[in-house]
Amino acid sequence: MKPLLYIICLLLLSCNPRPSVFNYPVPTLQSNFHFLVANKIEKYKTNGYYRFLYIGKYSDTIQVNHFLRALNLPNIVNEDSTIQKTKKHSNSLDLHSKEYYPLGNSSRKSRLSILVDTTQLIDNIFYNTGYNAFPVMIMNIGTINAFLCSGDELPMFLEATDSTGNWLPIEEVFFPYCGVGLKSVILPPEEIVITSVPIYEDDFKTRLRLRMNNIVSNVFNGNINYSQFQIKY
Repeated sequence: MKPLLYIICLLLLSCNPRPSVFNYPVPTLQSNFHFLVANKIEKYKTNGYYRFLYIGKYSDTIQVNHFLRALNLPNIVNEDSTIQKTKKHSNSLDLHSKEYYPLGNSSRKSRLSILVDTTQLIDNIFYNTGYNAFPVMIMNIGTINAFLCSGDELPMFLEATDSTGNWLPIEEVFFPYCGVGLKSVILPPEEIVITSVPIYEDDFKTRLRLRMNNIVSNVFNGNINYSQFQIKY
């Protein structure tokens, strides 16, 4: 009976989301890129696209980059190693890989905090479409390196309360069609990631929160289409 009881306890703990704790002042965000945007309207559950806008040291003012991507360039045999390294690691997202921040078994004990900042607006851009959005701060509040994801997409999705007050997903985690060559992105202690959550618009008033695995953000108010709880097909 003891092994069965242990398994049940683990399942209960995994189902209970861990609330976020963000004890730092919210940074002021600056951007040199502005899209002509509006609030997002969806009729069904959709994929959540949470791209990196910044990764690095915490600061009270942060310049975001809407074109931050991980590079997956092949090794160039005939070039100097310094040139290879410059080409391979030309931005801060590339530098936050396992090559620079190794992980051990203790990475499963890492602690992250997620904060949705509703006091500022920022663009949420996917391909050629832009939406009004709130900035999202993800911070490693633990003492060990934390594994975030593989590739450019953070494994996050938005939840909302239905008419009975139950938390249900209105987005699904985006999974790339091909994972070959994707880099593992690592967040060291006391460093921060910034992404953005689109502001949905429709006639159902609800409460919202972001989830990444068993960690949830603060709760904020918003409007959605009630059919966003349903999958289209």
